[in-house]
Amino acid sequence: MNSPFSDRRMITDADRFFGRKAETHKVFNALAANSPQCVSIIGERRIGRSSLLQHLLRNYHQHLPQPDRYRFAYLDLSRDTIRRPRQFYAEAAQAFGADNGNSMSPQQFDEWLSGQNPQRDWHYVILLDEFNALQRRRERFDDDFYDGLRSRANAGEITFVVASHVPLHEIAIANDFTSSFFGIFTPVDLKGFGYDEAKASMLRPDTRPLRLVDFDNTSDWAKDDDTNRYHPLKLNMAADLIWQEPNATYEQIKIKYDSDVAYVFGEVVHKAKRRKRALVKANGFWRWLRDRVNGLTGEKPYLLFGLLFVLVLLAIGIINMDQFWGFVRETVGVPTVTPVPTLAP
Repeated sequence: MNSPFSDRRMITDADRFFGRKAETHKVFNALAANSPQCVSIIGERRIGRSSLLQHLLRNYHQHLPQPDRYRFAYLDLSRDTIRRPRQFYAEAAQAFGADNGNSMSPQQFDEWLSGQNPQRDWHYVILLDEFNALQRRRERFDDDFYDGLRSRANAGEITFVVASHVPLHEIAIANDFTSSFFGIFTPVDLKGFGYDEAKASMLRPDTRPLRLVDFDNTSDWAKDDDTNRYHPLKLNMAADLIWQEPNATYEQIKIKYDSDVAYVFGEVVHKAKRRKRALVKANGFWRWLRDRVNGLTGEKPYLLFGLLFVLVLLAIGIINMDQFWGFVRETVGVPTVTPVPTLAP
């Protein structure tokens, strides 16, 4: 049997989705209002934002009153086919089932949406994943674009549920956006699992080889001491290693776990980038120091370094000031004046 903990991408299988009851309730509570409210899901990388969006997409019938009045769609904004607003509107329409091309103006989108829902009998809800990707195309997705989205949301034409790794107001500040679009959302913070959720996600009914002792000995690896919560993917990775190597010791599993976490979360790449940046900075500082020294000493840096060396000797007490000035006088040929004793009258 394949490991039930092999998931590394977003989870679309309901049997492998655990926890998130509080977050799910808050999202659907906002969407169930007489005028559905937009929702912002905020969570760090690999915490499960995409998986939660898929859970909302596939299970809204179980949580919303009159679910037949809702039309849900999911759109990943990191796709390389969404480079301009016209492509965004075209793919948004396609996500709802439209049969259109790869370009659609805002006016064409409005006409299509009005044709689909002329009496506003349905609530159209679009789940926008990787919302931060649009900010990499800041020059095209500008305040006018976001004002258009806000206008459609306020008019009840469409409701947005967006997922990002930072709060929307921080995105607005970082990109100098002035659109009020970023202030119309109900925030939902997506953090790690609580203890009960973490335990349930690892000790599932179909994971008999895993025991409570396995959870007790490995769950702290995925625990954030600041929040006292457990990272879902890291829990999964620890459980996967135990499943695959049931005879290994926890010490052996921990070594492999640390290596896998560093790879999956990009820590290896980040460390390499930090080392490269440090070398570039060090090289730049050396060139700056060399140019300053050459400017002060006329291409004779040893003069300045010699002085620095003497200052170090003075600072640590190897020589004193009398010895230093005596050395200077001897070097430059300044005669030592011996005081003449005063004769007694």
